[in-house]
Amino acid sequence: MLNMITRRTFAESAVCGLAGSVLGLAGTGCLSLQEAKLSLSAFKYAQSTISEDRVYRGGSKSRRLPISFLFYMIEMDGRRILVDTGCDSIQGFKLEHFISPVALLKRHGVIPESVSDVIVTHAHQDHIGCVTSFKNSVIHIQKSEAVAGAKY
Repeated sequence: MLNMITRRTFAESAVCGLAGSVLGLAGTGCLSLQEAKLSLSAFKYAQSTISEDRVYRGGSKSRRLPISFLFYMIEMDGRRILVDTGCDSIQGFKLEHFISPVALLKRHGVIPESVSDVIVTHAHQDHIGCVTSFKNSVIHIQKSEAVAGAKY
């Protein structure tokens, strides 16, 4: 399937990391997979290309490299946690095989109201652009990134 590229059980290290901190588990040690059912879904909502010189120092301006636009969802203990939200458009990129991140989630049975938390990794449009679609969610973002992302 083009838009949802993987779904698998998380390793214990992930439980202790990102999801653990959002769920208030920091400092409590690791949960074992027997204690918590945890899954990760990666959603690919578009693809494009970027010039090699934007990726590698000394890269060619004329050579194009493929890139994918993704966001992730962690499900644990009845909570749905998005890691980034994707965006509906991004200046400077021709998005191919595009589907709105919200429509992609709905295609997989996830409505915005069912998302409990959103973790914004950083304030680039493709990571924060759809954050306003998740009005019932607790948004987790660093203060400096919140300032930078206010324009979205």
